[in-house]
Amino acid sequence: MRNKIVLWGTDAADERILVALELKIDENKVMIYTFSEALATDDFYQQMMENWRNDKEEPVVFPEGHQSFSRELSITESILPEEIKVERTDLIQRAQTEWHFVVLSSKLSEAYRAELKELEEKLASLKDYDKEIWSNLKNFWGKVQNQMRDRTLLREHADEIKARTNKAFDALKNLRSKMDDEFRDQSKDNMQRFSEAVEDVEKRIKENTHLNKIFDELKRLQKDLRGTTFTKEHRNKLWQRIDNAFKDVKEKRFGDRAGGDGNNSGGGNSPLD
Repeated sequence: MRNKIVLWGTDAADERILVALELKIDENKVMIYTFSEALATDDFYQQMMENWRNDKEEPVVFPEGHQSFSRELSITESILPEEIKVERTDLIQRAQTEWHFVVLSSKLSEAYRAELKELEEKLASLKDYDKEIWSNLKNFWGKVQNQMRDRTLLREHADEIKARTNKAFDALKNLRSKMDDEFRDQSKDNMQRFSEAVEDVEKRIKENTHLNKIFDELKRLQKDLRGTTFTKEHRNKLWQRIDNAFKDVKEKRFGDRAGGDGNNSGGGNSPLD
C-alpha cells in the first residue's frame, strides 16, 4: 500500500498537469503537488514514478514554479479540490479508502506500542516469573488479535507488534522454566528428607515398639506434608507411604478391629482429605 501516488490531470484552466499526492499519516493530511506540463519533463516524470513514489534514497528535487497545498483526509470529501481533475479517478478513490485504513492502523499500533513498551519495561526488571505480567501480556495480545481479525491493523504493524509480543512471552517462559526447575529441585530435596523420616517410622513399626508415639509422629508428618513444597508425583508417593504406615500401626495396635472405617489418621476418611 503506497503513501504516494503520481498521475496526470488538468487544472482549473483545463491545462494538463502532473499531480503528486503524499499521505502525512501523523497529521492526517494529504500533501498535493502539481507541476505544469512544461515542468513535468520526461526525465522528471520518471524520477517521480521510480524514486519519489517508491521512497528511494535518491532525492527528487521539485522544479521551481510547482504548486503545493494540503488537505484534510476526509471520509466524505475528495482528497482533491474540485478544480483538479485526474485521468484515474479510481486511483484517487482507492487511495482515499486505503489511506484512512493506514491512518487508523497507525494510531492503533502507536497505542499498542506504548502499552507493550510498558510491559517490556516491567519484564526487563523481573528476576523471577510473574503471573500477573503473564496475564497482562495475554490480555494485551488478545486485544491485538481482535484488531487483526477485524482487519483494522496493517500487516506490517501487526507483524511488528507480534514479534515483540512473542519475544516478551519467550522471556517470561524462560523465567517460568527456571522457576519450575527450582521447584522440582526443592521438591526433590523435600522428598529425600521426608522419605528418610517415613523410612525411620516404617522401620520402628516393624519392630513393633512405641506404636502410640509412632502414630503421633505420622500425624505430625502428615501435617508437615501439607505445608511443604512438592511436585504432585512426590506428594502422592509420600501420602501413600504415610497412609500405609497408619494402616500398619492400627493393625498392630487393634488387629482385625482396625479395619473397616478407613480412618487412618483420625482426621478424615484418609490422610489425603
